[in-house]
Amino acid sequence: MKLPMVDGQIQIPDARIEYELDQGARTAFSDIEVATAAYRPGHLRAKAQAGFRIYASARDRSRLSAQIEGEHHMLDHILDL
Repeated sequence: MKLPMVDGQIQIPDARIEYELDQGARTAFSDIEVATAAYRPGHLRAKAQAGFRIYASARDRSRLSAQIEGEHHMLDHILDL
């Protein structure tokens, strides 16, 4: 399966989970990214635009929130945890 591109750059997830649908007749996948406090807002935004499911620990989530304050609550829209 192809990897998504954002702004001309290939986005590589931390993990790709592939699974079967319809008893093996079709397959699907979910791209997973585990964000840490070290992520810059632009990096996090690109991962979200690529369609990745983004997760972060409660501690990292609070740090990310402080880093991207003023980004119109972007963090609330892209983090699953």
